[in-house]
Amino acid sequence: MSLPRARAKIHPIIIVPAITATGLTDWYPSIPAGVWSASKLAFSDYARMMLYPSLPAPVAGSVSAGVYYEADQPSLIRPSQSMGIIYDDLVADLRHNLSYDDVPVQPVYTFAYDWRQDNFMTIKRLASFIDEVIERTRLMPREAGAVEGEVCDAVDLVGHSMGGCVIAGCLAAGLVGEGAHCKVRRVVTLGTPFRGATAALTKLATGLGTLTGRGAKERERAAARVTPSVYQLLPTFGGAIADEMRGAAPGGPGLTADELFAVVSTQPAIISTLASALQIHDPSGELSLDGAAARVKAARTIGELLRSAKAFQSLVNSVDPLILRWPSSCDDRHASTPGGWLAIVGAGEKTQISARLAREGSEPPSLDFSGGTCGEGWDGLSQFTGDETVPMAGAIPPWRESWRHTIVLQRSDFAWLGEMGDGFLADQLGFHSALPLLNLAQRWIVNFLRPHWSSAPGVHQHGKLWARHAPDYWDSPDGESVLLHLQSLASTRARNELLAESVRSLAQEFIPGVVVETPPNGWPALR
Repeated sequence: MSLPRARAKIHPIIIVPAITATGLTDWYPSIPAGVWSASKLAFSDYARMMLYPSLPAPVAGSVSAGVYYEADQPSLIRPSQSMGIIYDDLVADLRHNLSYDDVPVQPVYTFAYDWRQDNFMTIKRLASFIDEVIERTRLMPREAGAVEGEVCDAVDLVGHSMGGCVIAGCLAAGLVGEGAHCKVRRVVTLGTPFRGATAALTKLATGLGTLTGRGAKERERAAARVTPSVYQLLPTFGGAIADEMRGAAPGGPGLTADELFAVVSTQPAIISTLASALQIHDPSGELSLDGAAARVKAARTIGELLRSAKAFQSLVNSVDPLILRWPSSCDDRHASTPGGWLAIVGAGEKTQISARLAREGSEPPSLDFSGGTCGEGWDGLSQFTGDETVPMAGAIPPWRESWRHTIVLQRSDFAWLGEMGDGFLADQLGFHSALPLLNLAQRWIVNFLRPHWSSAPGVHQHGKLWARHAPDYWDSPDGESVLLHLQSLASTRARNELLAESVRSLAQEFIPGVVVETPPNGWPALR
């Protein structure tokens, strides 16, 4: 049986899952044992998967330097597979809808990774996986002479939640090249906390919150406090932490990133957890008898975790879509096809936006999570909203004029009959977790990644599309003009048509020829 042969470049797709969305298996027992999986979340073995807070002494020349290992040894915990309940439908949809014409078989991979690790290690592993996928794709059959050069020289990436941060860090670090030599062509991120999420702070403080999905347990707290990636998701957007000494209200200026990291480094409960872990699991046994020494090492350890967190967030926030692959025949990347990055942001969900720094006497300041939560619904203008886990202020991409690359979806987009199943999924899993499952999000991804769009706008669009602007759009000259026009229209229908047209014009930059509909439930009333 002959396999179908490609007649054009193949761009395999790699999906990078969210934090906790990859299963973990201990391969040390003769019968491997799952310690984290979608089917066993309520019974996950947190003690078994808990990392030792400090890096081990490295072997000279080790390629594993910088990897954290489990506190309980011997063990051999490795990532197994991405959680199918979240990603299987997206994988199937991309394989089905992007396998056609000159690319009869569209490869789609998931990048299973150990989400507990420092993301500086994860971005290196993603870069290596990209190389592997490109090399594997070059073995796929193609028609002789139909493709100039190699059949595959770049991939497309889809990142969900922290997976988008991993993609941004990998690109910003220069691990996959840039411009005409970049190994990444297009990127889609869904609900990515570029500037962090208050839920990460809640997880460190209480073990609760929505960072790891609904149904969080307090027993997750100790494991979270020794997990490097959780620190790398701390909220650094403006107003994430209000300081009562400054009279700052939730959503106000709040603490700077440096001030936030300083506060976290002095939280007695976090230091106590690290000190306890060091005492219990210290290989030498010396710290088990010296509580003061354990606390000193704990303070040093949290300093190391926070320094890495700050460095990784700085790396993520330096990413620029112009890094992405552009035609080798083009001398100016600014003249190449724009909009190589599509950020899908969720809104309208009850979300912890900010916390309050409470001070009492000479004691270290504590974190108060009462208040600072937005309600359901969204006015279309404010950033005081979120997708249940990531505040919009943390999800807006960090580069200049990122509104050109961003669309906003909310639960009311799935209120009509054809999308009611998606509304049910969002209700059960939470809107943030369900983003990759939603048909509307999948249609945006399929249309964005279709290779024919940039050269032949007449190709049929895949399904109906609608979305909303990111709030920073209204601060741009284009947005100010649209807002002024809206205020002059008395008819709701006319306002909705104008909003749909303005989103369509914006989307033309990254999907030429796209048609954007008015959402079935209409647009939110703008103030």
